[in-house]
Amino acid sequence: MLVISYCQVTAVHPDGGGAYAVCKKDLGATISLLAAASLVVDYVVTVAVGLAAGAASLPSVFPRSGAQARLARDDLGSPGRDHRMEPLVSRPPGA
Repeated sequence: MLVISYCQVTAVHPDGGGAYAVCKKDLGATISLLAAASLVVDYVVTVAVGLAAGAASLPSVFPRSGAQARLARDDLGSPGRDHRMEPLVSRPPGA
């Protein structure tokens, strides 16, 4: 369906043109502005999703050290427990 639609648009507009140009010629200025605005939103959302995915993948590239992992885990610990007073590195009993 998409290929057929694309072929129809390229047959009517052999000189090319983007969504804005095609809409402006065929559907009018108001619809073409809607097409242009939706393209801008698409570009912004694409960049935002790419940045979010990149930021989410950083921990796999730079894993935390043991002390940092424990500190991060303890920040999310159980309520009512004061993790600030616990040492970052466990000591063996009697040391």
